[in-house]
Amino acid sequence: MPKAIQIVSNAQLENVRTALTEVEQKRQLLWRWERRGLLLLGLPVLIFVVLVGIESVRNLGLMGLFITVLCLFVIVAMGGDSLFKPSRQAERKLQQWMGEAVLQQLHPAWQFFAADHQNLDPFYDLNIFGQHHIIRGASLIKGEIEETAFSCNHLTVLPPNRDETYIHFQGILVTLELARPLQGKTVVVPDRAQKQLGTYLGKKVQVQGQGSLELVYLEDPVFEELYAVYGEDQIEARYVLTPLKMRRLVELRSRFGENISFSFDKGQIAIAINHRPLHVVHVQSPIHADAALQQLLEPIKLVEDLIEKLQP
Repeated sequence: MPKAIQIVSNAQLENVRTALTEVEQKRQLLWRWERRGLLLLGLPVLIFVVLVGIESVRNLGLMGLFITVLCLFVIVAMGGDSLFKPSRQAERKLQQWMGEAVLQQLHPAWQFFAADHQNLDPFYDLNIFGQHHIIRGASLIKGEIEETAFSCNHLTVLPPNRDETYIHFQGILVTLELARPLQGKTVVVPDRAQKQLGTYLGKKVQVQGQGSLELVYLEDPVFEELYAVYGEDQIEARYVLTPLKMRRLVELRSRFGENISFSFDKGQIAIAINHRPLHVVHVQSPIHADAALQQLLEPIKLVEDLIEKLQP
């Protein structure tokens, strides 16, 4: 399959660099405004600490000075980092500028939304973490490759208490438009039950199904060792998972790792790939053109590979 996105000439690369140079100028201005905002935010805190320090020294002498210094240390230790960091809104704004600058030169018909994501129902259908986790989506790209419409965005899944030290999923969700719509739903997920519990107990767990979906039995031992399949209809599931398609899913697992899941539902395929962290832009750092370009091209190349493997 010919690749839809690639830099075909030095002139095109130069256009991207020129566009990102303009974005760099906007970044510098944005960072200056952010620093002013951070200064205005920290100034009241500093004034409060100074006033408390003066009063403490007046009443307690050296002990008051010690208490003031200790309070200042605690404030810096607990919240000082956030006082000197740009806002998430500023980071998203810069990411939007960079995404638009790159795609405008490479594929102007596509769309980029730094702070948005696609409908997450396909991700919930995979039932990887249940309904009660906190899901954040960003960096949505929407377009079309070889007449296949796609959406792609980064996802981060946090526990219900929003504790960011325990990120359960950090990767990419891709949805592809199916050439031939299906009647029901078929889900393909890593076979963790048999891996953790053994073949006998693992099968016992899998037979319970996944919500309204029942376990689908296939005749490919290599595929069944790696994946568990659940579907609304056994016949349609086998229609979807042909021997060729199963071999391709095994190849995708070999390439992207064991944490890859698929959902074939109605008019689309959804693919969730864990352990592919989002590239975060830094408002306070100069833009590196090659890194910014790679940030957009990496998910696009991933989508191209998925279309090549999953479309008939």
